[in-house]
Amino acid sequence: MLPLCILSFLLSLTQAVFAGGGSSSNISIPRSSEKIVNVNLEFSSGKLEIESDEIKDILEAEISFSTETQRPKMTYEILEDSIGYFRLFPINKKMSILNSSDFDENHWRIFLTDDLKFDLNFSLGAAEADFDLADLRLTNFTLENGIGEVVLKCGKQSQSSLQKIFIESGVGEISFYDILNTNFEELYFEGGVGEYIFQFTGNHISKSAKAEITAGFSEIEIFLQKGISVEIKEEASIFTDKNYEKFEKVGPSLYRNIGFDRNDFILYLKIELGFGEFNVNWEEPISQKGSKN
Repeated sequence: MLPLCILSFLLSLTQAVFAGGGSSSNISIPRSSEKIVNVNLEFSSGKLEIESDEIKDILEAEISFSTETQRPKMTYEILEDSIGYFRLFPINKKMSILNSSDFDENHWRIFLTDDLKFDLNFSLGAAEADFDLADLRLTNFTLENGIGEVVLKCGKQSQSSLQKIFIESGVGEISFYDILNTNFEELYFEGGVGEYIFQFTGNHISKSAKAEITAGFSEIEIFLQKGISVEIKEEASIFTDKNYEKFEKVGPSLYRNIGFDRNDFILYLKIELGFGEFNVNWEEPISQKGSKN
């Protein structure tokens, strides 16, 4: 008799649907004995969308591709500790330069169930990507971005704690909205050349969180939600233009917002920038945006 882990693995592969031909495919992975799923996705070029959905399967995907080399392959297995491992990648993993029509045709849209924990890992080449993290139960999130524009958002507070967010970007634009809603414990960002927006708004279930933002030649906009306390440690060169709104210096390269209160939620923020500009501003809490006095 086959061990349960191997049997589940075989059943998952045989039941998984990878249908379609020519320029499109549909994928679904049925539920089995998984308690958490590790997703590893490699995307060379085109458009990528990730979001949650109320589905019975682990995930469903709508895949279109412009060339045969962009046709995706997948693997899935379940280990004895009830961890599922899903991998999706193009046949040719080398980043290719696509013309505008091919770029639009190479489009992956992936829906993850909102009823299972995920450890997400993405490696992007030249892409436009949109990540909607609302309703996802995340344990860790890793994104490596080569060239392109990436938007991440979390419009609703997560019901679980996200241990670590790691984002690395070569050249391009990264925008991350309502970050506090993810309930992250640690966030690390490493950028090369680009424009980056970090909006620390939302609700957080813990008393504190840590974020480190490092970039080379960049423009960084940081928005903080009014009502939280923030401590910023900076490491910026003489070639950096920096602007703080309502902060006071409390030590060497150390700043705290005016009215800093240890009883509030505290964001410990470290900023390192070689060349460029960063601005730190405040925003009203989400519930108050657009309200009339």
